[in-house]
Formats: sequence, C-alpha cells, structure tokens
Amino acid sequence: MAMSKVQLAEWAKALDSVKAAKNLFWALIGLSILIQISAFVAVNTFDIITPVAYSNAGTQPTTAEPADQTESITWWTHTLQWVLPATKFVALVASVLLSLMLLLSVKLSLVGKLSGIDGYMSSFMWSLILLMMLIPWQQALNFELASGALFNLGQLKTVLAEVKPAFGAHDPTRFTRLLFHVRFAIYPITALFVLLAVQIKYARGLRATLELFGPADEDDE
Repeated sequence: MAMSKVQLAEWAKALDSVKAAKNLFWALIGLSILIQISAFVAVNTFDIITPVAYSNAGTQPTTAEPADQTESITWWTHTLQWVLPATKFVALVASVLLSLMLLLSVKLSLVGKLSGIDGYMSSFMWSLILLMMLIPWQQALNFELASGALFNLGQLKTVLAEVKPAFGAHDPTRFTRLLFHVRFAIYPITALFVLLAVQIKYARGLRATLELFGPADEDDE
C-alpha cells in the first residue's frame, strides 16, 4: 500500500536527520585524514621536526641549529604531538558513528519499504572497510605488520630514523623507502578514496529514495 503524503514527509525528515549527521562525520574523517597527509608531506619534505644535522655515522650531531630554527622545530614538534593523535582519535570515532548512521539508513529503507536500499547497503559496507583502515592496529595488536592508516608523531619519527639521514638512517634500501611512502602517504590516500566511495554509494541510494518524495525535495541531496 502506498504511503500518504504525511507518512512520506515523516520518512523524509528522518532521512534528513540521518543525512545531516552522516555528512558531519564524513567531513570530520576527511579533514582528519587530510591533516595527517599534510603533516607527513611537511615533515618529509621540509624537515620541520629535524632536531639536528647528523654526521655520516648517524650517531653524533655535527652542528647545532640556529636559535630561530630550533624554536620553529620545537613549535612544530609540540604542535604535531597533539594534532596527530587528536585527528587520529576524531577520525576513528567519526568512522564508527558514520557506520552507525549508514546502518540506520539501511534500517529506515527496509522498515519504510523505500527504494535505494542497494545504495545504502553498499555505502555501509564501504564504511566498514574504512573503519578497519582507521583502527590503530599497531597499538591494539602491537604487531609490526598490522597498522592503521593514521599515525602519531612518535610512529612517524621511528620510521624516519630508518629512511632519512637527518634522523640517523644509514643507506636505507629502496624497499624500505617504498614501505615508508606506502605506510604514510599511499595508505591514507587510499582511505580518502574509500571515504569518497562511501559518499558516492550513499548518494546513489538517496537519489532513488528521493524519487518517492517528489521533485520538491530533489535539491536536498
């Protein structure tokens, strides 16, 4: 039996609430990942946290940094020490809440017998993949091969000591450098693409649902 206009309006309001929350969590995740990628690029390219210049032996500092440069390095170090963990925490919590909002969209679509269930379900599955990527497995399992897409400054420094001479690295291999860029650049960028897939799949489901509510609501997507 077809829904009345009042029932359709109620379902539309419910979906609007879910969509608004979903968009907020989606944006928080995207912003957090972008901040982490930007931090990696800044540290890797501009050496903003390099404390000293190391000798070829990689053990003793050769010269001290100028006072203004040392102050800048200290500022960046302190900033990244709280920004990176904060963005990692925000992204993880927002990812959990995003999956819950998408699951709620699936439930609303099923209970209300609305169209678009395939898009909502696909978006929910992609959100689970994203959640698995953002969980800090390196801390939860303490296993070297298990890692989340995001990182702390300490984790970045540990790997920098293996690949960059300024941090004391000795002739790192190409494979070590490759793993370094995969871990801190390609992995987070892949998470961004998964996040984009979540939005695309959800939009497909929402378009199908909005067809029930008439052309007046189509600009609400």
